[in-house]
Amino acid sequence: MVQGAGSSPAPGSKSKNKTMLTLALTSKKFEGQILFKYNLNGYLISFEVQAELDEAQLLYFYKLLPWTKSKLYSMQSLPGNEITITEIPADLSFEVFWNRYNNKVGKKNKVKQIWENLPEATRVKVLVSITYYNQWLVKTGFAKCYPETYLNQERYENEYR
Repeated sequence: MVQGAGSSPAPGSKSKNKTMLTLALTSKKFEGQILFKYNLNGYLISFEVQAELDEAQLLYFYKLLPWTKSKLYSMQSLPGNEITITEIPADLSFEVFWNRYNNKVGKKNKVKQIWENLPEATRVKVLVSITYYNQWLVKTGFAKCYPETYLNQERYENEYR
């Protein structure tokens, strides 16, 4: 297993390296898969080779390392490439929210019900906003609101920068 990770944000990137998209590359030319994780701006933040590749395949892969999501997709059209790219859905479950928000107070079942009624795009927005919200709390000294309040008052829509 080979792993790699970007150590700094991509040029022009303003968002933190939050994984929001995982893509799996498979091929008839090798067993296993290569996982690519991209941030919200579509820049590679890590990859993991879960395949048995020979030296020539590894060199080819590293030479064409898809540092953007669009570059990965463009690899499908290269001559001789027999690759398939599959999106692995992000985990937008309530448990991910509950653990990331990390203020386990209030009525968990009610918060779960609110979470499950949110559209997928809103869940993504909520999960991304938590990091900025936590940083803002440290800067301002304000107390963290209950998770139910955070969702009901749509605090994830605020600019915490």
